[in-house]
Amino acid sequence: MFVSTLLQFSQIAILARFLTPEQFGLMALITIVIGFSQAFVDMGMSNAIIHKQTTSTLHLSSLFWATVGMGILTTAIVYNLAPKIANFYSEPELVPLIQLVSMAFVVSSLGSQHKVLFQKDLQFKCIAFVELTSVLCSFSVAILLAWYGAGVYSLVLANIAMTTISSLLFFTVGVRNIYLPKLHLKWSEVAEYFEFGLYQMGERIVNYFSANIDKILIGKFLGTNPVGLYNVSWQLIIFPLSKLNPVVNKVALPIYGKVQKDIEVIDEYYSLAMNVIGIIVIPFSVYFLFFANSVVEVVFGKSWVHAAPLVSILGVVGLLKALGNPGGALLLANGHAKIGFWWNVVWAASLLVSIFLSLSIRPEVSTVAYTLLILSILFCAAWHFLVYRTIAVNYGPIVKTISVLFALSMSACLFSKLVLCIFDVNEPLFTVLLSTLLCALVYCTSVYFLGFLPKYSIKSKEV
Repeated sequence: MFVSTLLQFSQIAILARFLTPEQFGLMALITIVIGFSQAFVDMGMSNAIIHKQTTSTLHLSSLFWATVGMGILTTAIVYNLAPKIANFYSEPELVPLIQLVSMAFVVSSLGSQHKVLFQKDLQFKCIAFVELTSVLCSFSVAILLAWYGAGVYSLVLANIAMTTISSLLFFTVGVRNIYLPKLHLKWSEVAEYFEFGLYQMGERIVNYFSANIDKILIGKFLGTNPVGLYNVSWQLIIFPLSKLNPVVNKVALPIYGKVQKDIEVIDEYYSLAMNVIGIIVIPFSVYFLFFANSVVEVVFGKSWVHAAPLVSILGVVGLLKALGNPGGALLLANGHAKIGFWWNVVWAASLLVSIFLSLSIRPEVSTVAYTLLILSILFCAAWHFLVYRTIAVNYGPIVKTISVLFALSMSACLFSKLVLCIFDVNEPLFTVLLSTLLCALVYCTSVYFLGFLPKYSIKSKEV
């Protein structure tokens, strides 16, 4: 999975040298449409299938054809809504792009169920193979088309290629190894899963909306250039987080579930999770406060230097989100799933109102970033207070550790900045290489000798 993520990020970095922020902005708006639409295609059935311990072939066949039907219906709806979506953003160029992308929903519905069944059977090697293959094909299509001047279509067709190849591979391998869907559709069998899936679909839509409301409003009020700069900045921030947070959750969730009545053990593991995230993410975020300009120019090229201030701000936002992640897993493992859902509803509503008002006063993309930062600080404090009141974890040692790690990160970056100034290093590539080396050396040495590295692993503990 790391290779797939690295390829996807490399694709963005390479394409940034061929495409404009406006073209990336168009794709960002299209991606939002894709995300919402996929939630309707799935109908929450994926989690419902995993939730059910046993599912007959007939039930699976009914669910398969229901999903395919939703794929066809979603394609028709999105295709016909394309002019209205384009009109909302005042971007006529979106019409053919959205209509082209909508065709992929039918194809994606073919393989979605078999992917879930592979997950349920813990066949992660097969999933990794399919995902890596589809990402490689998407990467090749994107670079080739961009090289020949296809513009935004290089992004759109690469997305379609990845979806198509992934879905067809999951379907083909699934038919050979799991089951072949029968020509059977019974709505009473679908209804058994629909009630569970409906809540999951609603939660997914709310979560996706809250994660993208900033881009929606930027696209609406400011246009595709700012949303392109903003979205690419986010991609740089979430690249490491997209790998770290799922790993922490995957390990922590079952452990929290086993020890949910032992507050002392919960404290120990929750502190460990927070420390692991803090040790990795804090220096990463602080580094962007000092060296965002050089990093953006090296990774994306000179035409993207206007994104550097956004990267600095969003780096802090990413840190706050990452530090809130273990609390979500802890609440879920202790049976407080609804808290997370309603928290996301409140967050989405607050974000919508705050960004709308701030853009009305000062219509600039940096306004959105600062608004998001202020809200993230307020909600981060409230979230950890909620976790404390609900689970009664001891936050004293956690706050102390996080504070020290932040101070060490600041010291490492200040030292690196001083060295670069003394030797008059200004070239972006050398700045990034030397600053990264110095920061890593100073920070890792400090963390090690001050004893902030975890002295045991989760596997070595008895739960």
